Amino acid sequence: MRFVLGVGLAIITVATVVYVLETDRSLVQVTVGFILFFLPAVFISSFRSTASIFLLVACTGATGYLVVKGSYYDTALGIGLALLLGGSIAYWRIRHYQPFSRASFEQQATGNKDFRDG
Repeated sequence: MRFVLGVGLAIITVATVVYVLETDRSLVQVTVGFILFFLPAVFISSFRSTASIFLLVACTGATGYLVVKGSYYDTALGIGLALLLGGSIAYWRIRHYQPFSRASFEQQATGNKDFRDG
């Protein structure tokens, strides 16, 4: 499944870049949109506080306003790529983990050993 996902994302990414180059769209705007939204898309599941969500929504709103006001519509392609690639990474790659516990490790290690006095 991951192989098919990777191939599909690669095809979509290359097709978008080729589309941008062939239709004389701004590669700089696409890159800016991608850079601004890639990391928030990857770590969207890590935002737990209201302050970080507020900051993300405020920045998204301000970026949306600047894109529409300045007619930088090619930025939407970069944002789309960032959400597609970042969302895929967040969903299929970033896993929740248990922090290392020394006490738990020592208990498990001493409980599993079979010492023989000899």
